[in-house]
Amino acid sequence: DQQRPVPQVLAPSNPNVTIVAVAETWVEVTTESGTKILAQLMRPGDTFVVPQTETPPTVFSGNAGGVYFAVGGQTYGPYGQSGQFGRNLALSPDAIVATLEAANPQADQALARVLAALQQGVAPQP
Repeated sequence: DQQRPVPQVLAPSNPNVTIVAVAETWVEVTTESGTKILAQLMRPGDTFVVPQTETPPTVFSGNAGGVYFAVGGQTYGPYGQSGQFGRNLALSPDAIVATLEAANPQADQALARVLAALQQGVAPQP
């Protein structure tokens, strides 16, 4: 009698959230404890994959109109109006999908340029 290993069913992992800059903007990603895991000027085409944590970190942007989020192959945003601050959005897939609309690259030339460049692996042209 050989015992067969029992297959383990693993919960599917959530997709990562990726911050995508389409304009120059200061971005901070902060954990629940207040630790900054990102604090930098992002330029068009810069991306940051948000690490998955038990409690999702939050994001601040100095130019919310220049920030989009990619989740599971779909882009959402912008985070807010160009030139306005964006504060305290939880960087979880559920929060992004519930809070922001799916982005329309046809309606936003900056986003379309950045996405095309990212797909080709080159820097976006202004």
